[in-house]
Amino acid sequence: MDQTTFTYKRLESARNIRILRLEHGQVNDEIKCSLEHVSLDGDYPEYEAISYAWGDKTRSCQVVLDGAKCNITASLFSALKHFRKPSEARILWADALCIDQESNGEKTHQVKRMAEIYSSAQRVLVWLGPDAESLENFVPSMSEVINFLLEKYSERERPQQMLAPLTPSQREQVLGFKWKHILPVFDRPWFTRKWVVQELSLAKEAMICYGFRSIPAETLGIGLKMPLKVWGMSNKILDQFLDIRHKINNGLDLLNQYCMRRYTDDDPVGLLDLLCYTSNFQCTEQLDHFYSLLGLVDAKPFEPDYACDFLDLCLRFAQWHLVDQQNGRILSEIDNPKTAGLPSWALNVSKLQKAANLDILKPGSSAGGNDSSEFKLSSDGNILMFPGKIIDTIINYEPIYARVSPLRPLQSPPAEFKPLWALYCHQTDSNSFGVQLYVTWTLDVVWRVPVRL
Repeated sequence: MDQTTFTYKRLESARNIRILRLEHGQVNDEIKCSLEHVSLDGDYPEYEAISYAWGDKTRSCQVVLDGAKCNITASLFSALKHFRKPSEARILWADALCIDQESNGEKTHQVKRMAEIYSSAQRVLVWLGPDAESLENFVPSMSEVINFLLEKYSERERPQQMLAPLTPSQREQVLGFKWKHILPVFDRPWFTRKWVVQELSLAKEAMICYGFRSIPAETLGIGLKMPLKVWGMSNKILDQFLDIRHKINNGLDLLNQYCMRRYTDDDPVGLLDLLCYTSNFQCTEQLDHFYSLLGLVDAKPFEPDYACDFLDLCLRFAQWHLVDQQNGRILSEIDNPKTAGLPSWALNVSKLQKAANLDILKPGSSAGGNDSSEFKLSSDGNILMFPGKIIDTIINYEPIYARVSPLRPLQSPPAEFKPLWALYCHQTDSNSFGVQLYVTWTLDVVWRVPVRL
C-alpha cells in the first residue's frame, strides 16, 4: 500500500483494531471510507469481515481514506465497489486497510487477533471477483442442484435417509446438471489462499460473493458434498475437469470444514495436521504458512512475529513437536531433498506435499514394542537423539511410497505378497484415480515393510 498521502494513526492498545466505514455511493462514484479505532473488549458496531485474495500488488487503484488518497490492490478495490450500498454506509473489516502493512510490529500483534476478528464479525464476505462470463450461470445452475436436494429431502421421513443411494433415474438427473457452470468457481484465486482456511472456518456466517450476486457458503458446501462425496458420483463428474480437479477437491474440503465446524464439536486439531491439510494452499509471505493457521489450534509452538526468519521458525516448530510434545510424527512428513540451513529432522513446511503418510512414529504405534521413546537434542541443538535397538544393517533402500502420476501403471509386488494384494484389489474400486494413488502407496507399504532378521 502506498502511504505517501495517507498515514496511519497508532493503535493505543494491543486489543484495539480498526474497522472500515465504507460510505454509500453509486457504482461509478469515487470510493470514500474512513477508519475507526475500537477495542475488542468494549462495545463496537457490528461489522462484516472481507475474505479475499490480494492479487497482483503492482496493480493498484485509489480510494479516499479519511480524506486522503490511498492506494489499494485492484482486488480489494473491486470488492469495495461491489459491497458498497447505494443509500447507507457499510461497516467492514479488510486487512489491507485496517492493518498498517508497512509496520511489522503492528502486523505481529494484529495477526494475533485475526481469529477473534473473523469469529466476532457479523458475517464473512468471501470475494471471488467480478461477475465474469465464467460465473454468469453459476447461481442458476447451482439452484437446480439445491432444488433437487430439497425435493429428495422432503421425500424422507428422517434426515439421515438423505444418505440413501440414488435411484438410476436420480443418478442420471444428477449427471445431467450443468456442472460446467458450477465447478469452475473453484478455479478462482481465493480457493488457493491459505489465510482463507481460518477466515472461513471461524465465520458465524459466510457468503460467497461474486459481482453483485452471492450464495451462502453453507448452501454451496452441502449442495456439492452430497452428489460429489456422499453419493459416490465424484469420478463421473470430476473426470470432466481434470485440469482443475485438485482445485475442486481443495475447495470442497474447505467448504466441508466450514460446514462441519458449524454442527460438530470435534477434538482440537494439531498444527501439523493443518499444515499437511493446507499444503496445496499458498501464502504471499512464507511466515504465514504458520501464522495463518495458529488461530485454529489450541497448542501453539510460538506467537506470530514478522521479524522472524522462516527457516528458524521451521526449526523451532520441529524442536517443539519432537522434544516438547514428544511426538515423532513430523518425521514421517519429511521428504527429500534436504533444505539447506535445516537439519535433516526439521520440516520445511513450504515444501509439504498433500499425501498419505505412514504415521510411523505417531504416539500409540507399537511396532517396536511398548518401550517409550524420548526425543532429545544435542547440546548444540543440531542432532536429534532417541533410543533404539539395532536389528539389522541396511544395504539398500527405496522411497517408502512412490509419488505417482495417473499415467504410471500399478506395480506388481513380489510373488509371496500377491495373495494379499489380490484380496486388497478385490475390495477396492481400482478404477478411481484417487484410489490408484492410494493403492500404489499401500502396495509399497505392504511389500517393503517386512524385513528379514
